[in-house]
This record gives sequence, structure tokens and C-alpha cells, in this order.
Amino acid sequence: TEIETVYEEKNRAMDNAERILGEEVERRLYKVHPYGQQPTLGSIEHLKNPSLAKMYAFQERWYVPNNMAIVLAGDFDREKALELIRRRFASWTPKPLPALPGWALPRPQAAERYEVKYEAEEKVVLAWPTVANSHPDADALVVLDMLMDNSAAGLLNLRLNQAQKVKASGSYTDLNNDAGGWYLWALPKQGQTPEEAEALLLETLNSLKNGDFDAGDLASVITAFEISEKYRLESNEERAAVMASSFIAFEPWEKTVERLERLRRVTKEDVARAAKRDLGAD
Repeated sequence: TEIETVYEEKNRAMDNAERILGEEVERRLYKVHPYGQQPTLGSIEHLKNPSLAKMYAFQERWYVPNNMAIVLAGDFDREKALELIRRRFASWTPKPLPALPGWALPRPQAAERYEVKYEAEEKVVLAWPTVANSHPDADALVVLDMLMDNSAAGLLNLRLNQAQKVKASGSYTDLNNDAGGWYLWALPKQGQTPEEAEALLLETLNSLKNGDFDAGDLASVITAFEISEKYRLESNEERAAVMASSFIAFEPWEKTVERLERLRRVTKEDVARAAKRDLGAD
């Protein structure tokens, strides 16, 4: 009964230049991994012949109590909530879980360039494979990203956006259980080619790799992050999201709540090391 709705979602996605570009970037970054090869909405071919039997089998395999968390946040009576959970979920039967598959993650051997043609304004995106969210350098990459783009005083914000060298630019990191990536992007301004915008992005990145920032910059981005986190965690929905994300990442809760403290310990040397290792020309 939902197939037409999902088709319409797919049609809308195919009319969205950002989504088309984003899926193409992921497809090239993760050439053999579902992160790149199996987008959430799937392909038109997937939607033409959906198998109810496969859907039921998938649900039977993964939607079991030993593979789930129930997350509660807010002002509730603990005992009443636990009793309600027992009443609704105690009858669920645990089942042995299949081993999670392993995936090859080949890295580029040289810079790879692709062009996506679509009726939209030009945009350049640079993507590097980095590390999984459990890697010891994950925190350094998060701080690196904030130094480049924190919406106000990052290197991209000051040197490219405020200086009006491009129409807009930014960066973001996406660290998942198996692997991660770091992304730079820019919208060329009028009369500027994507290649010229790319050169400005790489010039700014090289400044960071050469240590063109100091301990004060590190401290200020961590302070800004701390303020935004405190505002965010005033929301029940956001508190629940943090707990759910910790569970999905197989991350001990003790490690999750120590994140701010870990970010404070990231040094200039940590950032430079991660940048030089992961963000090279290849």
C-alpha cells in the first residue's frame, strides 16, 4: 500500500540537486560499501519489484530485543515507565544475530574527478575517506572540521565567505561505524569556475595543515561547541537522540558523556597529524 508513496519520495529526490550530488559523492567515496552503493531510498530498479518475503525476513532477522534499545528522556515516573515497557515488550523473544558483514574499503590511489550534470547552480565538493567513529583520531577530525567551518570564525568562514572569494563554502565530517569521510564544498561566485573555487578550498586546507592556527583558536571552537551542546541538550528529543546514537555506534555510555572532555584534550599536533595523514592530494 505504501509503494506509490515511496515512488513519490524517490521522484522528489531525483528533482533535488543536493541529493543527487550527495549520492554521487558517496557512491565514489565508498565504491563497494553500502554507505555508497545502497542509498536509503534505493534505486528505481529496487522499487519496481519489491519483495514482501524479503522484507519480512529482514524484520525477523534484525528486529529482535537483543538488537534494540528503548530510549526514554523526560520527566516520567521510573517505575511506571519500566512496568509499561515490561508489559509491552517482555513477550519479545531474543534470537541469535547473524554476524555483521565486513566490507572492503579501498582508498583512492590518486585524485579522482567526476562531473554531475543537472539543472542547478554549480557546486564543487571534495571528499576524503578518513576513519570510523571509534578510531582514536575521530575527535581530532571533529576539531579539525570545526577549525575549518564553525559557521562564524572558521578558516573557511573568515577567509573565503567573509572575504567574498566564493559565493559560499563550508566543511563537514561524517564518521560512521565502518568508515568515515571529510568534505569540503563551495559555490563558485559569478564568473568563477568550479576549478578556481576548488583551488581556494585547497589553499585554505593547506593553511590548516601547515598549522596556521593557535591554541586560542582550538579553545574558542571547543567553547562554541560546548555552548551549542548545552543548548541542544535542553531538549528531550536531543537527549534521547544522543543515547540512541551511542547505542547504534556500539559506544559505551561512559565514553559518550566524556566527549567534551576528550575534545578539550585535542592538541594542535593531533589536528595536524590527522590532516596530513588523511587529507592528502591522493
